[in-house]
Amino acid sequence: RLPNKAGSLAASSPVPMALLYLHVLLQMSLVLASPQCNSNTGGNTLLQMGKVTRATVQTSAEHDNWPPYRTWTYETKYSWESGYICPIGRNLTVEVSPFGGGCSGSQGWARKKQFYRSPSYDTCATCQRTSEPPPTTLSPWGYSPLFCPENYVLAERELCVSQAADQRDGRPLATCSSLGPNYTTASSTPEGCAALMSGDYVIASGTKYVCQTCVLSIASTTSTTTPTTTGSVREWEEFAGPFNRVCRGAGPTDNNPAYFEVRQEIPDIEACKELCLQELGEEGCKGVEYNVVSKRCELWKRNEGIWAFDYPKKEGFTCLRYGWPGKYLIPVNGGLNQACRGPDGKNSQSFYVVEAARHMEDCRARCVAAKLCRGVEYSKGRCEIWHEEVATTKSLTGFECLRYEPPDVPEPVAPTH
Repeated sequence: RLPNKAGSLAASSPVPMALLYLHVLLQMSLVLASPQCNSNTGGNTLLQMGKVTRATVQTSAEHDNWPPYRTWTYETKYSWESGYICPIGRNLTVEVSPFGGGCSGSQGWARKKQFYRSPSYDTCATCQRTSEPPPTTLSPWGYSPLFCPENYVLAERELCVSQAADQRDGRPLATCSSLGPNYTTASSTPEGCAALMSGDYVIASGTKYVCQTCVLSIASTTSTTTPTTTGSVREWEEFAGPFNRVCRGAGPTDNNPAYFEVRQEIPDIEACKELCLQELGEEGCKGVEYNVVSKRCELWKRNEGIWAFDYPKKEGFTCLRYGWPGKYLIPVNGGLNQACRGPDGKNSQSFYVVEAARHMEDCRARCVAAKLCRGVEYSKGRCEIWHEEVATTKSLTGFECLRYEPPDVPEPVAPTH
């Protein structure tokens, strides 16, 4: 019975109630008479609704945006934020209020950060497709260790997930299956990793998952797909030296597992290099680390490239960088206290992209990893990566200008897709 209050229909008012019931019956008759209900479900509305729901789930994988999976949540007095990962073959994209407030303006988005007092600064995240197709995978079988069928190699990736993560964003906690349909949990270690850190301080510890899948292999004798004309294309560079070096990101201790993919039982470093190009593509492959003893191959994909290395205790490591070789970056007019300029001494913002860098070697590594690099300019944490010709310089204190000059070959050309 409906409550008898002002503005409501009274239970003792038979005429309005009769009209209400008549309206409901009319709407139900329209639904049952609709074409959607005269399908193979025999007019069963519940079955038809279930069919629509399943179809939505099946086709959502084809969308450009895919909702991310949560690994941690951190709350302060003024905001809360979630950490996310994406399936293999998709990159995490974060935008500030892309739909004018809230994150439900389009399929596949989730709220990443909420500011309690300034909602216009809230950020939303989604997983967008990359230009490179994901690798061909199969589910491994067996138990500790797992095995792969012939022509496949075991690939490994680690996840760190805080089980205490808040669920207010509505996204599920990440698992190995979040990486892709054929990823299996090889092991899990509670409190085995740091899900969120601030400097050296662990804010949230998490469960460490070792996720494995079987990736289609290639023979070690396969010829390289990289053109061999020195300098006109990307090349492999042994920048760290030839004797027992491991790759690092932003410093000798920066070995974040998110920077690389691990492949086991790779026969030699040439196969490791080929695997990097095959799986990550010309633009996605930033380098490899290989151990000749364990046959372990790391495929590096850090967007900022590899500028650091370390001296491991174990033997047999090699670190190679892939891209526009840093050894071809030559000082222009002495380099120091020189700012790069284009033809006729022009300095247009359309000549370069700007990135934050710690020093010139960091800037150089970003040039190596860039889509196209014809020179760099560095000054006080600011790195310009030039994609137009560096023709000359202008004397400016605190600046340094290097030009990409490969030996006796044409300037690098941006790849076409």
